[in-house]
Amino acid sequence: MAEITLGAAPDREQQADLIARYEQERPARRLSGRVGLLATTVAVLVSVYALVAVFRPQPVLQYRITFLAAVLPLTFLAYRGRSRRRAAEDRDTPDVVDWVLALLSVAVLVYPLVTFDEWVQRQTDPTALDVAAGLVLLALVLEATRRTVGPVLPVICLVFLAYGWLGGLIPASWDVGHRGYDVPRLIGSLYIGTDGFFGVPLDVAATYIVLFTVYGAVLDHSGAGKFFVELSLAAFRRSRTAPGRTVTLAGFLLGTVSGSGVATTVSLGSVAWPILRRAGYPKDQAGGVLAAGGIGAILSPPTLGAAAFLIAELLNVSYLKVLLFATVPTILYYVGVLLAIEIDARRFGAREAGYEAPPFGRLLLRFGYHFSSLALIVALMAVGRSPFQAVVIATLVAFALSFLDPAHRMTPRRTVSALAQGTLGVLPVTATTAAAGVIVAVVTLTGLGLKASGVIVDLAGHNLALTAVFAALAVLLLGLAVPVTASFIIAAVIIAPAFLATGATQVEAYMFVFYYAVLSEVSPPTALSAVAAAAITGGNAFRTMLMAWRYTLPAFLVPFAFVLTPNGEALLGERPLGQVVLATVVAILAVAALAVVTGGWMFAPAGPVERLLAAGAAVLLLWLEPLPAGLGLALLAAAAAVNLVRRARGVAVARPVAEAATPGWVEALGRRRGLAAALACLAVLGACAVGVAQGSGTTRLSVATGQTTGVYYVYGGRLAQVITENLAGVEATAEATGASVDNIKLVARSDTYLGFTLADTAATAVQGTGKFTEPQPIRALAYLYDNYTQVAVKGGSGIRRLADLRGKRVSLGAPNSGTEVTARRLLQAAGLDPDKDVRGQRLGLNESVQAMKDGTVDAMFWSGGLPTGGIKDLTSADRDVRLLDTTDVLDELRAKYGPVYREVLIPAATYGLPGDVRTVGVPNYLVVNERMNDELAYQLTKLLFDHKADLVRGHPEARKLDPAKAPATEPVPLHPGSLRYYRERGTAS
Repeated sequence: MAEITLGAAPDREQQADLIARYEQERPARRLSGRVGLLATTVAVLVSVYALVAVFRPQPVLQYRITFLAAVLPLTFLAYRGRSRRRAAEDRDTPDVVDWVLALLSVAVLVYPLVTFDEWVQRQTDPTALDVAAGLVLLALVLEATRRTVGPVLPVICLVFLAYGWLGGLIPASWDVGHRGYDVPRLIGSLYIGTDGFFGVPLDVAATYIVLFTVYGAVLDHSGAGKFFVELSLAAFRRSRTAPGRTVTLAGFLLGTVSGSGVATTVSLGSVAWPILRRAGYPKDQAGGVLAAGGIGAILSPPTLGAAAFLIAELLNVSYLKVLLFATVPTILYYVGVLLAIEIDARRFGAREAGYEAPPFGRLLLRFGYHFSSLALIVALMAVGRSPFQAVVIATLVAFALSFLDPAHRMTPRRTVSALAQGTLGVLPVTATTAAAGVIVAVVTLTGLGLKASGVIVDLAGHNLALTAVFAALAVLLLGLAVPVTASFIIAAVIIAPAFLATGATQVEAYMFVFYYAVLSEVSPPTALSAVAAAAITGGNAFRTMLMAWRYTLPAFLVPFAFVLTPNGEALLGERPLGQVVLATVVAILAVAALAVVTGGWMFAPAGPVERLLAAGAAVLLLWLEPLPAGLGLALLAAAAAVNLVRRARGVAVARPVAEAATPGWVEALGRRRGLAAALACLAVLGACAVGVAQGSGTTRLSVATGQTTGVYYVYGGRLAQVITENLAGVEATAEATGASVDNIKLVARSDTYLGFTLADTAATAVQGTGKFTEPQPIRALAYLYDNYTQVAVKGGSGIRRLADLRGKRVSLGAPNSGTEVTARRLLQAAGLDPDKDVRGQRLGLNESVQAMKDGTVDAMFWSGGLPTGGIKDLTSADRDVRLLDTTDVLDELRAKYGPVYREVLIPAATYGLPGDVRTVGVPNYLVVNERMNDELAYQLTKLLFDHKADLVRGHPEARKLDPAKAPATEPVPLHPGSLRYYRERGTAS
């Protein structure tokens, strides 16, 4: 390792050492020789595979598995299994254990690809070989995560797995208890389907992150990073606050290249620390400036951090929309940082720093083309291109423009290096997202997310303000233990629902969680960007953390305005432009007031009176309402008047405070970071174990629902809660599944399951056909509502009816979903073989919508309620998209499968269509095992109608519950207990 002199600017090799030492997600080996050549070759191939897949998309699940099959083995070769100190005693190359782990990774990930069609059907009933392979993959993912980000996240994963396995032993008096799941069921959820290892988190790493990492690498190799720093230096040439401003601007620009807070901080430090030192910045303040500038890159458009891509997926909105959400908060963040820098420069008497830089105009004219690819990303997304296509095109443009600078043109060597860096840079994020999939799978399988959010709401007394405080603390505690990406994923499934339950919108909830996940990176005692900055400046690590925290304090308070204030949505761009501008101006004044409070300076040193007045002004201004804002302005004006009087009396400028040694307890806390963080995270989970006693002899039910983005999961979650609250001696949990087919299989195996299912799938179950080899012992409790078959096609494609899909690229729905069953039947009724006559892809809703936008499929099937968010997004983004009338095959369907299909109407206003669309409807049923106790079935059926209003608060589809229509569940017989209830109501004979 290169020696680093404290207080000296590091060279390029030392920068790499600092990044490796202090960044959670990059403690990698430096491979060379044949191993280095192999790793580079594989990394280049993975990057090329990801780039090509944008224009020639693969089936989603197979793509994720293939990506992990290439990246996971590479992780074991590129990252050490032992401590850095022990590794330094021998050659820093992979050993036998590393190679064995790499080969095992290939084996357990190739296996599902070879047997995919059979393998994907076995999520709820895996074979012994599936379980063995899944256990091996679990161990490999946890080991890869330990190597890349440390032991805390794997320990948390094991805690969650223990919870999933032993949940049946948790006393019924604890709200987080559940039925408990055996190893095959847990492994099936982790290893098979899109809920565990291969879920949305991994998909984000395999698409958004790897593509943007390749783009950043190409920018860096083409000289953009050097240009951004030099431009920032030239922009603020002669001012005592110029060095601080330079760091802030350069941090924003460099973030588009690195996408990492630590890497940006170190890159900044190599250039900016000598300048800050000459300007008179004390070491700790300089480190705080560097860390604040570095971490701001993760909060800022146009690239943001990895968690922002997850927001786009979770909200089912375009990445451009997420950029718009982040625009005003980014402005407020940098205003806060710049004001803090201005104040500190005056407090400790900073001076002008002489340094050489080319003139700003000359730099911009000569190298300003580096901005073009950044602008192109935003422009392409604005005209409807996907972020994937936008970033690939921008990468090609950046590659071509590199030849304008002979010193940085993309030669074959540089091109290979950039492509390899793209994949190597994503290795730790891939391990993190795969491991986070373990947590997400357990949370959704056991219903913990729905329960934990309810506990937070109960602790807060259903008060939104207290919910926000508890949520902020919980996310910060999680951030002690895990990187930003993993922290956001965990918080999104456990904590964000608490906001929804107290009246916040999804956008507000996810953006709140996102900002606090990022800000955990600058929160003592584990602010790694600040630690890296202190290593460069030679400052005190803990005081540097505190300085970074102070510079970024406004960013901690502004998210509260998202969720608490009546006009908080305006800060996220969710109001008319005039309101957005007004809210931004008022919020900037609030941030300025906060800067006075934290910095102790206004026009002169600020005393307690001014700071107290400014604190009140900040709170009132952040309420973003006319009357409070007016009062806030008055308080701020009063603070200014008092400060001007103070200045007129000639108060001296404050001087720097002498530096003190770090307290021993601080260093000890830093050394025990992993243990403290793990205990903190366990404390968050433990807090959710406080509940209301429910008595002994509790019957534990599970409600088998569907994927977490669908109606079934939300509806089922609310149903489980209503059952628990209103049926004495019964506790229910909502369980995420693959939907209809999986639900019926689970119900058939146990009399303690309720399941949502489409009627056509249920019909094959009672007949023992299709996906079922024998009749299934299921009975119905009620008809719930209709699903609408929605077949979206591009205008001008020539597709007017289902038969026109011959030879077209068609998304048939996710594997094992009710949509896939319906789609295949409709195609067969139209005279088409789904396996031969169409180029079918098995994509989920979100992936299908994106594929339609990208033009990589010609049509998509979806069976769901009205309106479906994904379809609405598609028709809004492209007015040429039409929905097909599918009723021309209705007679054929009914002749072959019975009366489970019916004609329904999609009103034109639902999606802004030119006219109403007739289509095939499929009822949804709630089913149970025929062995369920008659009295329990009676009480469950009665509860549906007695507590209909409670269910409607969970999902509007519950409005369609009607005791007159509910008994119509043909061809599935009603359960005797349900039949008794309907007879008492007079709606069944």
